[in-house]
Amino acid sequence: MSEKGYWYGIQGVRYGPVPLDEIQRLVQSGQLHSTDYIWNEEHQIWTRVMDFPRAMDPPPPQAEFPVPELAAQDRDAPDSKWEGQEEEESEAPVEYAGLWIRFGAFIIDAFAMGFLGMIWFFIALALGLLDNYMALADTAEHLSLHEIWSSLPWIYYAVATLIAWLYEALFLSSSWEATLGKRAMGICVVDSQGERLSFARASLRFTIKNFISGWFLFGYLLVLANERKQALHDMVAGTYCEKL
Repeated sequence: MSEKGYWYGIQGVRYGPVPLDEIQRLVQSGQLHSTDYIWNEEHQIWTRVMDFPRAMDPPPPQAEFPVPELAAQDRDAPDSKWEGQEEEESEAPVEYAGLWIRFGAFIIDAFAMGFLGMIWFFIALALGLLDNYMALADTAEHLSLHEIWSSLPWIYYAVATLIAWLYEALFLSSSWEATLGKRAMGICVVDSQGERLSFARASLRFTIKNFISGWFLFGYLLVLANERKQALHDMVAGTYCEKL
């Protein structure tokens, strides 16, 4: 990729090409805002400055240089659709979902998963998978909780995990871009370009959330520590929770 491979758009006009350090200087000088769009050969899509790798980093040090002027409009600028070209001035800034609204979505999803889990429990019961578990019911007061739950077969837990995975991954990669809880709370989950998640990315997010963020509470508390309110699983999967 050529170094001078970056175009940028301001108020419906495209400029370029310029090198990355020129983009960084335009951002630092305030001429290019975080909600403006840029493009280059590698990404092949108009992307907001805030979501473009290294675009908001400080430019490399130079000997005294003037505040950069806007590059001349380039007639050879890429023809790919620029999402903000026609509505750049009226486009509302992205509002990320915070910890408490996400907690509300979690509670609703917990009820939804509880209902699905109850259905699976009765199916497993009918299949005879829970015979050992039910045999311990009369003596439960003499057993520890670990002993009771360890009487359930591994296939019961495997199917329960499969249900939870499909619930989240299928909903997040659907046109809803949200689970039932997130939809009810007015939240959607998108990738760094504001697009719907693929099933694979939604699955990665589920895995990190339930097996890392879920065990280490700080994974969720990171929402409080960054501007885009990403939890650990959002950072790893490259996703964002936005308000609808």
